[in-house]
Amino acid sequence: MLKSAIKLNKDKSNTELIKTDVNFYDSAFISDSYMPSTVERLKVYKLVYDANSSEDIYKIKSHLHDTCGKIPVEVNNLLLNATINNLIGKLKISKLTSTSECTSLKLTKSITDELLMKLLDISKKDHEKYYFDNQNKFNIKLNEADSSLRREKIIKFLNEII
Repeated sequence: MLKSAIKLNKDKSNTELIKTDVNFYDSAFISDSYMPSTVERLKVYKLVYDANSSEDIYKIKSHLHDTCGKIPVEVNNLLLNATINNLIGKLKISKLTSTSECTSLKLTKSITDELLMKLLDISKKDHEKYYFDNQNKFNIKLNEADSSLRREKIIKFLNEII
């Protein structure tokens, strides 16, 4: 609740805040071997949490690369999740879950008619790959075992429907 109030005040708008969740069922964290200082790791987590755009995430990634070296897979996953989190928040999608076979977008009641029509059109064009289920989810069959590649494909898809 406090987190929502802070974001609402920060945005200076009265738009509804959507609590978002992104889960690819893999590791997305900053290890102590990559960044030994607990305090510094917490600072980076806060920066990631506060990021409002892909540009913010890119700046964090550049900073990490400059200070700690090559970005490990788990840190890259964390940063990509933050990017996805920002995108689904803008789209009023509350949850994104992704497995090697299917990615699901949990739609909220606040979803715009425009977005709903885009998703309906997409599902009409290729109902084998894109479909709605009875749990208010829009599903995408990706059949991609590599979660990093799935994240990239999902980011591309989300950017296309914004």
